[in-house]
Formats: sequence, structure tokens, C-alpha cells
Amino acid sequence: MLKAAACVALATLSILSLVAPRALAQQPSRTSATYEGWTVSCVQQNDKKMACQVNQIQQPKGQPGPASEVAISQKPDGKTVQVTLQVPPNVSIGQGVRLVLEGNPAKDKKPERIGSPIVAPLRLCLASRCMAEVDIPEAAARSLLRAQSGVIVFNQADQREVSIQFSFEGFGAAWKVVQKSAGGTR
Repeated sequence: MLKAAACVALATLSILSLVAPRALAQQPSRTSATYEGWTVSCVQQNDKKMACQVNQIQQPKGQPGPASEVAISQKPDGKTVQVTLQVPPNVSIGQGVRLVLEGNPAKDKKPERIGSPIVAPLRLCLASRCMAEVDIPEAAARSLLRAQSGVIVFNQADQREVSIQFSFEGFGAAWKVVQKSAGGTR
């Protein structure tokens, strides 16, 4: 009887040793969640930490593809935040892409601008889009939390200015997830 119990235990351990690595391998290496208009996307890194970013795609009604995208992530140093802006091609390179933050407007007034525009130099232009990127200090990134709306501003190659408005609704909750994944709540 003792010999039979030992055989059952050994068989169980053998089965577990075969099943356990598969179960661990099936844990998600990518996750995402939506907070109002913002999506948090996380990817598991080699060191088992999750690297996350928050993004929002702006797609006007009736337009077949996105007009722009804003992506914001915490850099590993914990002191800087990376802001990436994607816009359509045919952009004037010299001025880069500007992100203007706006706060609560008083009744019947225009939204109030928060700080200076964040200027992101263009890094890459393809046939389908251009990407601008800038690192800003964590302290400056706090203004993102105060924003109610934002405007992406850039000039087309013919120097016509293009403005794309978007909402910061849900950004605060999404940003907390990004900060938590980076190892703290700043």
C-alpha cells in the first residue's frame, strides 16, 4: 500500500513537472486596459518587470484612418517622461510637432493654456506617418495631469498649420498604472 502511494505521488510530481512550465508560459506577457479615451499597454520585459505606456489615437469621424496619436511613457530612470506624437506625412520638418495643454476654461471663455507647448522634434517620416519624440522632466510631466484637453499642432509642407484637438479625460487613472509599473507613484 505504501509502495502504491509512493508511485501515485511520483506520478503526480512527474505530471506537475510537465504541466507547470506550460502554465507559467501561459501567463500574459502583454496586457492592456482602457480609461476613457486612453489605453494603457504593458509588455513584460526580460527582467520580469512590466514596461507600460499610455496612448490615445485621434480619428475624426468620417476619416478612414487615424489623424494622430499621442503616446506617453515613464523612462527607466524614473526622472523623465517620453512623449511621442504621430502625425500624417507631408509635415514641415523645421518646427517639429507641438503639444499644447489646456485646462479648465471659465464659463464662456476659451480653454486656459497650461505652461509652454511641448515641442517634439521629428524623428522619422514614412509614407504613412511621421513620428516626433521628446523627453521631458518628471516635474514638467505633472502638467499633463492638470490638462483637460490637448492640441497637437504641426505645419504641413506648404506651411499650413494643422491643429488636432483631443481630451485628457481618463489620463490620470491611466498614468497611475504606468507609474506603478515603473516602480512607484510619483
